[in-house]
Amino acid sequence: MGKEIIEVLDILLKWFVLRFCESNTSCLLKVLEFLPELFNTLKNENYTMNEAEASIFLPCLVEKTGHNIEKLIEKLRELMKQIIHSYSAAKTFPYIFEGLRSRNNRTKIECTDIVGYLLDNHYTEISGQLKNLQIVASLTAERDGELRKAALNCFAIGYKILGILMDDLVKDADKLVSCLAAKVAKTFDFSLMGASSRSCKYVLNTLMQTFQNKRLAHAVNVRTLDNLITELLL
Repeated sequence: MGKEIIEVLDILLKWFVLRFCESNTSCLLKVLEFLPELFNTLKNENYTMNEAEASIFLPCLVEKTGHNIEKLIEKLRELMKQIIHSYSAAKTFPYIFEGLRSRNNRTKIECTDIVGYLLDNHYTEISGQLKNLQIVASLTAERDGELRKAALNCFAIGYKILGILMDDLVKDADKLVSCLAAKVAKTFDFSLMGASSRSCKYVLNTLMQTFQNKRLAHAVNVRTLDNLITELLL
């Protein structure tokens, strides 16, 4: 049975992609119940998806991780981890990074969490692609609070594992705080004049999330910190 599946795997994967595009939740659940069995079968046959097959399936799967139903998200997370193990962490990594550019913030959040998982569990396999981590650092400046939190958590995992090799990312923490410090006075003035306080809350929440993480807080230069304190006191 396994060999027969391998022969038509590309067709099967295309069919699953079509099912992913539907809005039928019960259908998607059934697909997500079957897919782990499919990849277990491939594993038992010592078969790994080739690049053409992966390019059919992985972009859609990555985008779908941003689903708004928690039960489905959990199954998608587990499926992603299974594929990382069976396909290749290094080959899966570029698809995850494409997910960080998604228009769906939930997809960005899930992909950021997966990047943290890869750093924590598959660092040696992905070490040659770490320059892409700049994308994660840029997400610390996003408006969405959950996305900023996910990026900061991933940022912290990377710093814990890579230490000095994460210097480029650590510099971004200082740039982020410096940028936010420059926005403090302006957003406060707008709020005092009766404008929406959303931008003010965004600035303060991002600062709090940054300084709650010791590694990121220590990455902020003294001069930047002095400027921030001055702006807050004024």
